[in-house]
Amino acid sequence: MIVLLTFILFLKSACKFRKIKEKFQQNYFKVSIINTETYTKYIEFNLDKCAYTGFLTIIGSYTCPIQVQVGSPGQQLTLSIAINRIVPNDQLQSATSFLLSSECILQNKCISFFIQKKFDEAFNPELTSSLNKTGINYSNTITQTAFHNFQSIYQINGTILRINGEYQSDLFQISEEVEQKIRIPFVLVNSMWAFNAPTFGILNFERHNMNSLILQGYLQNQLKTPKFAITIENKVGKIIYDEIPKYLNNAIEIKTKSSDLWDLKITGMILEDKDVLPLAHFQSLEFTLYPFTQLPKGSQILTIMHKNLTYTNKIKGIVNYLLKKYSHLLIKHENTVQLQDCEHCSCLEKLNFPDLKIYTEKVMITLTPKQYFSENQSKNICQIVISMDKIMLSSKFYQDYPTIFNTKNGSIAIFKYLNQM
Repeated sequence: MIVLLTFILFLKSACKFRKIKEKFQQNYFKVSIINTETYTKYIEFNLDKCAYTGFLTIIGSYTCPIQVQVGSPGQQLTLSIAINRIVPNDQLQSATSFLLSSECILQNKCISFFIQKKFDEAFNPELTSSLNKTGINYSNTITQTAFHNFQSIYQINGTILRINGEYQSDLFQISEEVEQKIRIPFVLVNSMWAFNAPTFGILNFERHNMNSLILQGYLQNQLKTPKFAITIENKVGKIIYDEIPKYLNNAIEIKTKSSDLWDLKITGMILEDKDVLPLAHFQSLEFTLYPFTQLPKGSQILTIMHKNLTYTNKIKGIVNYLLKKYSHLLIKHENTVQLQDCEHCSCLEKLNFPDLKIYTEKVMITLTPKQYFSENQSKNICQIVISMDKIMLSSKFYQDYPTIFNTKNGSIAIFKYLNQM
């Protein structure tokens, strides 16, 4: 009897110990996840403060301001991140970043036609001990012929737009919480005429920039990876760097279509269950920081001369297709298609516009009407913005699809909950 009682007590103790062990293991497992997950480093930017920067509407870019320290000791500057072209490709001497000099500001040599913010701070090269001067000048000028067609819009009347400066390099620190200092070259601007320069410089994150902050940080062993990711939540953007979070590990990587753009080749496109790939025009999907998605209109007639023969072909676009299909709802304006009687785009759900399914080499992206329509808040209208020849994704895209950009091999990776083909 005593032996039996002892055995029962032993079983109860063992069972109790097992429960304690399981509870401990569960708690330990939870703690281990927290402890082993590395701290995510990121730069935040406010989507409402992103603005157009550049020379002309078709060759400028939307950029988003961030706080950066430059030099030794660090000078706190507001610079803008650009992932698209900020100057004309045929006039681009080298993909580079730009900093306005304090002298340029004080002597009124930096002029912006549409100033969104008074220039009250800029980089002072006299206050840094880590500046390297090259003595190599930079000059980029857009002549009258380059914007002849835009004179009536901006009433420039022959004014030449230009940026002049000198190639230099210095140390950049992109977060006060992170000690890494990365040396990158840039153009120190000593004179500038531009349509809009809302901040005091541009950090160039373009596809073909071998001197970008992220890539140089990796090559200088200051960052663990040459990749950066863009995510959006509640109108706050994050550029994640140094180490990509584990939850993005399953993102599907695709080589870019172009060597100088963050873009993908479109291999298929479905609209209303129809194959409409020709409507993609250049069949290119570009990633941007624009606040609105842009769809190609398509040109009416393309004439090709070959061996003394003339071939005429109509190039259709998504916008023209939608205009024809929904002519009772849509009105064409200069660079937009406006949806009638739909303030704040509140009527999109009941109108049942189709989703646009875009196929790339490895993933399928779905653009809903809420994604390809955008609200013009100043005019209180719902609209589709027209692009020249390609589909351009807006910054809102990253809210649904966190995206990774590899500055070393020029690939783009889109988060795993997209459908893999």
